[in-house]
Amino acid sequence: GLDEEKYEILEISLPYLRTPVRPGRNIPTIIEVAARNHLLKLMGYHSAQELDRKLLAQLLESRGDPPPGE
Repeated sequence: GLDEEKYEILEISLPYLRTPVRPGRNIPTIIEVAARNHLLKLMGYHSAQELDRKLLAQLLESRGDPPPGE
């Protein structure tokens, strides 16, 4: 989620997203969430980075360490 892959078609760089899908999953919903996440990235909000930052801060807090940057 933190690394962004791209591929090129007709000299245009496009985002590449691998999404594992199992039988019985709601494919349209998965595609809609992926598209919304891409739009959020274009607007500057990276949800995977935000989750990573919050998890790291919580892990450090539980150990008694100060959060990064303090």
